[in-house]
Amino acid sequence: RADQEFKAPGSWVTLGGSPAGAAYLEKQHTAVSLLQSPSCSDAEEDHATAVCSKHLDEGSHPETFADCVYDLCHGGDESFAQSAAAFLSESSAL
Repeated sequence: RADQEFKAPGSWVTLGGSPAGAAYLEKQHTAVSLLQSPSCSDAEEDHATAVCSKHLDEGSHPETFADCVYDLCHGGDESFAQSAAAFLSESSAL
């Protein structure tokens, strides 16, 4: 939606897409907007740190841990931390 060069008039449905596709795209646009929110309060950051700590070891993977906290502060949920932990465990198994 932000790329004015390729902006198409009308909705996804008027362009020939399905209502289900339109709902999916709207949900994705909303999720991206949440992830781009500018700040995280101290309480939100504390909560994000606690959730990430359940799944990740900050000392072993500080960059991944910081990314986890950022993601959770900006609209992500616990599944983000779980995915990071799964990725790290699979990477170490290789």
